[in-house]
Amino acid sequence: IVDGGAVFSNTNALSFNGSSEYINVGEDINSTFQGAFSFSCYIWFNNIDASFQSFLTSGFPVQAYIINGAVQMYLSSTNSSSTETLPTSSTLTAGEWHHVAFTRSGNGAGSENKIYLNGGVADVTDTSSTIIPLSTSPINIGAFTTPAGSTNYYFNGKIDEVMIWNTVLTQGEVQSYANAVGSGSIPDPNAITGLQMWNRMGD
Repeated sequence: IVDGGAVFSNTNALSFNGSSEYINVGEDINSTFQGAFSFSCYIWFNNIDASFQSFLTSGFPVQAYIINGAVQMYLSSTNSSSTETLPTSSTLTAGEWHHVAFTRSGNGAGSENKIYLNGGVADVTDTSSTIIPLSTSPINIGAFTTPAGSTNYYFNGKIDEVMIWNTVLTQGEVQSYANAVGSGSIPDPNAITGLQMWNRMGD
């Protein structure tokens, strides 16, 4: 439980076919990525290969993928190309649930980025100089859409409980969600200040 918050039943997830299925969340909270933010989700990918499988993107500025079994973050200072790549050193096993969280302490020089896998200590810690602009593409779950409207890099597997905050999660808060994998319940993300989006993916 996070900060004494309620516990929610978590019995459903959404499956994505890797070729055409995704969720367009829209552009309403894109400005969240221009400051301190965190996201958290559960992923289950069906296969390990060299293709990019995106599970959360906001156009070019913010992209989260699975590639060759590793989580990879792209952060861009333009709307046309990625300028910072953050791959995890650890790989994940296909056909299992995993918890992934990303935190960023600000926007621009000195911002600290962290990627957490399954609630352990941060697998990646990076000090960034990238200034993330306001994206002109929608936030997608399960695919990537360019500013021109082309969609690709589809996810092949299941995604659940996608959450975005405008604050930096602590390792303890990340751990509380990672501990919920397979438990059938999750802590209330509203118990952490700054929840901007919570897509329950079927629950």
